[in-house]
Amino acid sequence: MLSSLACTWAVQAQTGLAPAIKWPNDLLLEGKKLAGILSEMGLAGEQLYVIVGIGLNVNVDLSPWPEIQEQAYSLRTALGRPVPRVPLLQDILRRIEAGYDCLRAGYTPYDEWSTNLATLGQQVRVTTAEETLDGLAAGVDPDGALRLAMPDGSTRRILVGDVERLR
Repeated sequence: MLSSLACTWAVQAQTGLAPAIKWPNDLLLEGKKLAGILSEMGLAGEQLYVIVGIGLNVNVDLSPWPEIQEQAYSLRTALGRPVPRVPLLQDILRRIEAGYDCLRAGYTPYDEWSTNLATLGQQVRVTTAEETLDGLAAGVDPDGALRLAMPDGSTRRILVGDVERLR
């Protein structure tokens, strides 16, 4: 939650563009993927750690790859000019650090994160390691789980999966 919000806010501050978050943590701009964020959590002894990888399309020229232009986007394409990467990276890192300090003080970014989710209210297909499910992205829980309203009226909690909007 924190990393996707930090990226969203930094992009807004540095470019004036307003990306949305695709559950759980990709960034979309005009419905196309602008960034992917992956995290891995583990334990080293009694210490919990999280490694976060952020791939943000800043100055990518997608014109040589027409096959992905329907799905991917870059800040350069959106603005029609290159974007200075160092100030954007610094802004992202400052926001992650400030957010981490807030987390340690007991703050949760849930409200802001859920408000910025583009996935909610959409008919989606969720692919997990075990299954593929179609349903309505009805909401998210404070732990980040997606609540998927199934056609039979039941609700499934999805903790990990790839979400694609059904058209």
